[in-house]
Amino acid sequence: MATSAKYILSYVLLFLLHAALTAQNSSPVQLDTTNYRIVTDENGEQYIEQTLSWQRIDYIREYEVIIDRQDENGHWVTVEQTTTQDNLITLRLDGGQYRCAVIIYNLLGKKAYQTPYTEFTVEKATRPEIRSLSPSLIYLDEPVSGTFSVRGVQLLPESDFVLLRLSNNETHTPESYVPDGRGRSAEVTFDTSLFDTGEYVLQVKNPGGFQAEMPLTIKFYKWYDFTISAGYSPNFVLADDTIIHYFDTRMALLGGDFRMTFIPLKRRFGYIGVSLSMLYHRLSTQLDAYNLSVNVFQAYINAVYQYPIIKNRLVIDAHAGVGFLFLHNLIFAYPHDITSDPFTSFYFAANAGAALQLYVWKRLYIEAKADFMIAPIMKDMYLMSVQPVLSIGYQF
Repeated sequence: MATSAKYILSYVLLFLLHAALTAQNSSPVQLDTTNYRIVTDENGEQYIEQTLSWQRIDYIREYEVIIDRQDENGHWVTVEQTTTQDNLITLRLDGGQYRCAVIIYNLLGKKAYQTPYTEFTVEKATRPEIRSLSPSLIYLDEPVSGTFSVRGVQLLPESDFVLLRLSNNETHTPESYVPDGRGRSAEVTFDTSLFDTGEYVLQVKNPGGFQAEMPLTIKFYKWYDFTISAGYSPNFVLADDTIIHYFDTRMALLGGDFRMTFIPLKRRFGYIGVSLSMLYHRLSTQLDAYNLSVNVFQAYINAVYQYPIIKNRLVIDAHAGVGFLFLHNLIFAYPHDITSDPFTSFYFAANAGAALQLYVWKRLYIEAKADFMIAPIMKDMYLMSVQPVLSIGYQF
């Protein structure tokens, strides 16, 4: 009776396995040979670990996996033969041409099915090294080519380079990559408009996942700029009619401008800072009925944005801010030595303008600037003027 029960059980199991296999495609075991990963051991050494997997089959005892490698004569030589109850195995294979078959054993330990051989290729993974990088320090004050000379080993045509900014993990891919063909050096070029201050690494990754990197620093010579300029500035009154009516002129040709600018933030998008500007103009007129004169002082604190159109040569400057207008000694002088009491007063004012700075010798520059200002004098009276400036400055 025991023997009969055993045979009955075996037929049932064979029937269940056959049903499971026929429920699949004609090849029920589909191998996945594309899965691999880089593993680091306890000594810090890295190696590639491949995983071969296949579709799980129910009602079986185990799988037997056979892996053959093709030798130089084209013959298949078994390099791995193992059994497992999982539907995958993990191993380390050298580069070469391989084939794999899986044998399925039923619950009685009998061979039930063998898959056709599946061929696959294991590419040899090469470990790159970067031994030197030139330049490894870039100053954004200077013209930058964006081309790096890289020396090392295993710098292959299929190597992938990337420039990684550490502060925000921003990555840039090269515009061009030219290896020497021997794997010892390469020229890598990036778009310089993407460069900003910070710490970077140049990374290279080879097929298989091994990679290497080299640090790179991008910065300015100075983290700040401080400039002082002084020059000639006439004043052209635009409004209002009160000024024009009493002075009978729109121009104050006697005047000057003095400006100090501090730039503490220098980035790829431009430079941001603050400036203190002071102006003086002498407004006067001589008419038949009277003479009229006044000293006009102005002072402003401005927010400043600068951008180098040509590095170390041409800078554009935009600024705007608030300040005050100081009228000092406004005096009417009439015939027969009759004069009015001097009038002095403060008024709030605002200005905005733009400038071009041309560096003519090292840190010495010539600046052409034009400012617009407006100041309310009284409820129905305001002063608007344009103040061109031609000055000379120096950057410390």
